[in-house]
Amino acid sequence: CRAFHLTTIPTTMTSRILLAPLAALTISSALVAQTTTPAPTPPLLTAEQVKTIKLQLKEAEAAIAQQRGGNLTVVLQKLRTGASNDAAALALLADCEKLVSVERKELTREEEKRRETRVKRQEDQNKEKKDDEEGDMGTAVRLQLHYLVLSIEAGEADDMEKMTPKLAAYAQELVAAAEKLKGRAGNHLRQAIDDNVFVDAFQLERYLKKDKWSMEPLNFGEMWEKGVLPTFRAKKKSELAAQWDSRIGFETAFRKGAMSEAEFQLWGQNELPAVKWSRAMDLFQNGDKPVNGMADMLRLVKESPAHPDSPKWLAELNKLVDQASPEANADAVPATGTPAK
Repeated sequence: CRAFHLTTIPTTMTSRILLAPLAALTISSALVAQTTTPAPTPPLLTAEQVKTIKLQLKEAEAAIAQQRGGNLTVVLQKLRTGASNDAAALALLADCEKLVSVERKELTREEEKRRETRVKRQEDQNKEKKDDEEGDMGTAVRLQLHYLVLSIEAGEADDMEKMTPKLAAYAQELVAAAEKLKGRAGNHLRQAIDDNVFVDAFQLERYLKKDKWSMEPLNFGEMWEKGVLPTFRAKKKSELAAQWDSRIGFETAFRKGAMSEAEFQLWGQNELPAVKWSRAMDLFQNGDKPVNGMADMLRLVKESPAHPDSPKWLAELNKLVDQASPEANADAVPATGTPAK
């Protein structure tokens, strides 16, 4: 048997032999591509079916809005009634504690007896103790209910600017009741509004929008930072300073009433300047006249040389001045369209 050599095959035949596998591969690839390309999915619904379902969804939306609004209206009315006076607030608190701790749970006789004793002792404390150590629990619970109502309204609001006067009214109530919110009463009001017996009793967690409203009823900074200032930064820059002044004024007045003289002095020396620095920085970055914010920063640095944050403030202000200097903005074009000089 003679050896078979490729050189003995004519050139045209050689080409056919070499190209045949390539052609087969090309055909195979084309077939794979055809088989893997998904066929268009036919529509699942006819135009008439789409129209019918859309109509039913619209009816369902109206029913949901009506039912949800009706339920929420009933709950808000109960909360507002509780917030109308101290006695009503404490009565609603007792009812909600009973609902959450007893009616929704199966307690043994021993557990029920201990609960009744604890509730009775708590009620006696709420009614009788209103000194500097305990504060006034009726006032604390009433204000807690007031802030819970505001929190629900904020979660439903389409325009947060409407909440500004309501929050200011609540802050004014805090100031008026400051001396009653010491000790245990003050601690009660400091509880996060989304973690209390009223929210549990009425299942209100889903109505609270934590991203745009503070859950802390005594945190003036966060109340304004989430509920007020974003609106004025975006739409009313010329009024931003006034809102900061309002926030600082409310907190200062509240702390003066709720703290001892020594505590208030320490707050004024350490915390208040830091709040004022935040105000000045915000006005520089977001106000209608940035130079006014820078002037406030300079004033604060000069007035508070002993403050722990003064070196940091000085460094920040130096950096801002350098960034705002003519040298740093030599190529800037003013709003008039003429080159900067």
